[in-house]
Amino acid sequence: SNCQFVSGTPTGRLVAGLAIGPESTPQQIVLYVTHSDPRVGQNNSSTAMSIDTWSGILTRLYLQPGSGGNYVVSSQEDLVVGLPRSRENHGLNGLAFGPDGWLYFTVGGNTNFGKPSTFFSNLPEYYLAAAALRLNVTGLGTSLPLNVKNVMSASGMTQFAGKLELFATGFRNAYDLVWHTNGSLYLNDNAGNAGLGGTPNSADGCSTPSIDPGT
Repeated sequence: SNCQFVSGTPTGRLVAGLAIGPESTPQQIVLYVTHSDPRVGQNNSSTAMSIDTWSGILTRLYLQPGSGGNYVVSSQEDLVVGLPRSRENHGLNGLAFGPDGWLYFTVGGNTNFGKPSTFFSNLPEYYLAAAALRLNVTGLGTSLPLNVKNVMSASGMTQFAGKLELFATGFRNAYDLVWHTNGSLYLNDNAGNAGLGGTPNSADGCSTPSIDPGT
C-alpha cells in the first residue's frame, strides 16, 4: 500500500482523513484513510511542479491486537487511487459513513477560487477535484484498487457505477464532513485567499466576469 512510510524524496504521505469502519470489532479495527503527496508548493516552484497531482488515495487498514494493548496493522489495501491533489496544500480530506452505508469523503480543489492562478501553479480543476465523493465499501468487488486517474467528465465515471460516485461539487477545500440526525450531510469549506486567484470568466466558459471574492 502507498499509505505506508516511505524513504527518499518525498518522505511519507500527507494523511488528512481517517474514519473507523462500522464493521470493526474488538478483535479487528478497520480504518479508512485518505492520503496524498506530502509536498506543498506554490508559484510554479520546482517543488510545486514535481507534486503528483493524481496522488490521492483512499486506503483500508486492518488492525488487530498486539503486544502491550496496542493494535498493529495486519493488512491493508488501496481502494481508490488516482484522485486529485493540488500543487499547493489542497488534497484529500475528511471521511464519514452515511446512513446508506456508503463512505463519503472530500477532495480539495486545485485552485484558489476556481480559476488557475500563479500561486496555485496554474493547475486547472479536475473533474473530481473540489468535491465530495462517496464509495460503496461493501460493493467494490475484487478488482481493486479503482483507478480514477484522468477521469475528466461524467462519462469517465460510468465504469464505477454502484461503486464510486461524485456526490457534490463546487467546494474550494472542504475539509471535514458529518451526517446529522436530520438526514443531511454537512461539510465545512475553507474560504479562498485574497489575491491568490479569482473566479473563472468567459474565457474559461463562465458567463460572469472573474472576481476575487477575498478583496
